[in-house]
Amino acid sequence: METPAQDQLSQVLRLLRLLYKDTLSGLSGVLHCVSSVRVADEPARRHVININEHAPRSATDSFVLNLARASADAIVTTAEVLRAEPQLSHELQGPLAQGLARYRRAVLGKLEPPCVAILTRSAQLPPEHRVFRDQNLNLVLTAPEHAPLLAAKLARAQVLGVPALDIHSAVSLLEQRGARTILIEAGPSTAGRLYDPPSRVQHLLLSQFDGALDARALGGALPPEAALFSGLACVSEHSVQEPSGPWRFQHWQRSDRQHE
Repeated sequence: METPAQDQLSQVLRLLRLLYKDTLSGLSGVLHCVSSVRVADEPARRHVININEHAPRSATDSFVLNLARASADAIVTTAEVLRAEPQLSHELQGPLAQGLARYRRAVLGKLEPPCVAILTRSAQLPPEHRVFRDQNLNLVLTAPEHAPLLAAKLARAQVLGVPALDIHSAVSLLEQRGARTILIEAGPSTAGRLYDPPSRVQHLLLSQFDGALDARALGGALPPEAALFSGLACVSEHSVQEPSGPWRFQHWQRSDRQHE
């Protein structure tokens, strides 16, 4: 008889196959996971969905984000995201959290929690934020002149001063520290720079809401589709009818990785 954790792992694997078939096996490189919506007067680009009380709810979209977190060696976010979401936590959540934790350990062989790298050039970082109570390793990347002050304020984080800090230098630093799968959880203006040629994004997990979006949940624009999908191929797509409306879940993968 399966234990509750084993049963949850079985559910995770079934849902994983349903959504993405076997396209996530051996996941590595830079992974961008984002919930999006099309806007009628901007047919060539998408906008992110702001996570607030007006956003459409999707249990599947929540699972996808937590699956991405379970797969990551490192997660990149920003102080701006933390300020906008005071209750944000990168620990595994939802009804299948136990199964995702088992998936991370038993299937992926990742025994340590991910490193969460928080970018802040201004050093305006709330030390009381929930993320600093998580079990993940918190790494704060900031301008060298701000590093001593932040280190004194943030007892549960490692603070590094990084000259010319941006999303590219953060990804490179994490790769140098041994991270094989790096999840991007930054806003569209920051994450979008990774799509500048040559794009650093190897995998895009794109959740698309196809219903009518409350304007108060409309977030910033992603790069134009020509840049967003440049060099990527859609290797899986699955549609789900949620109580909030229709959703599509796609995995875009850098096409030169398909024959590795």
